[in-house]
Amino acid sequence: MVDSPCIAACKLNAEKICIGCYRHIDEIALWNRLTDGQRQQVLTLCQSRADQLTNTMPVSVVSAAECQAAKLRQSKGEAQLPIDPAQS
Repeated sequence: MVDSPCIAACKLNAEKICIGCYRHIDEIALWNRLTDGQRQQVLTLCQSRADQLTNTMPVSVVSAAECQAAKLRQSKGEAQLPIDPAQS
């Protein structure tokens, strides 16, 4: 099983990328439903984002409402991962 990269430093930049783990809010909401292959793909994206982003970008604390909205998008099938599920 691939562990979550969460480090409990949940703050989002303007693109809704967490500056703690570098996952998009939809990736965070979908994490528990992903296969290990999909999780590995997300971790690869996280590493790429970490290499590109700096912690000097404007950020905002993730609100409970924002998390709830991401979970609602996920439950409706509207949350999208920037990975190809066929490759997992």
